[in-house]
Amino acid sequence: LVCLERAVEHDPYNLDALLPLGVSYVNELDSARALRNLKAWVEHNPNYHGLEIRQDEYSDGTLMDEVTQLMLQAAEWDATDADVQVVLGVLYNVSRNFEGAVDAFK
Repeated sequence: LVCLERAVEHDPYNLDALLPLGVSYVNELDSARALRNLKAWVEHNPNYHGLEIRQDEYSDGTLMDEVTQLMLQAAEWDATDADVQVVLGVLYNVSRNFEGAVDAFK
């Protein structure tokens, strides 16, 4: 965890550190840090440049909602990206949507 934190401190755009750091924070039960790192991963990922958070009637404005929206858009953009599916699985697990997590991890 410390090595990943240092890698992100050194380079806040380090995609290879942001994703595992976000997942690690989930394992540490620190969802706020996890969500910030996972959001940074998708925002800094050149494959998903231009994704925007869309406010709709279902949006609640939470960081969880924002990250989930971004990841669902990323999955629409590239359904074969395993990293996106991992993040979705983690998000669904954190929000106790275990069925969604299982589907994402398949």
